[in-house]
Amino acid sequence: MEIIPVIDIKCGVVVHAHRGARAGYAPIETPFASSPAPQAVVDGILNALPFTKFYIADLDAIAGHAGNAPIINAIATTHPTVGFWLDAGFQHASAIETFL
Repeated sequence: MEIIPVIDIKCGVVVHAHRGARAGYAPIETPFASSPAPQAVVDGILNALPFTKFYIADLDAIAGHAGNAPIINAIATTHPTVGFWLDAGFQHASAIETFL
């Protein structure tokens, strides 16, 4: 069995997703980081536990708005040995190619 942490990013911060009510998602409060900054949250989780994969949902991109690609790319660059599964609402292969 493998446990994969989920990071939901909205408006540049990690949010606490709850029942799909995205308008009400608030920045996460976690013992892993002192702020909801995505890099801080991922760093904190990895400092505590040796995960090899994360699932990241870019809620802004999924909703059709400007996404959080620079933040997500920075996280992936900082942790090159960690695999990241990304849901950014890609609807066409060309959008994936552009992101990559």
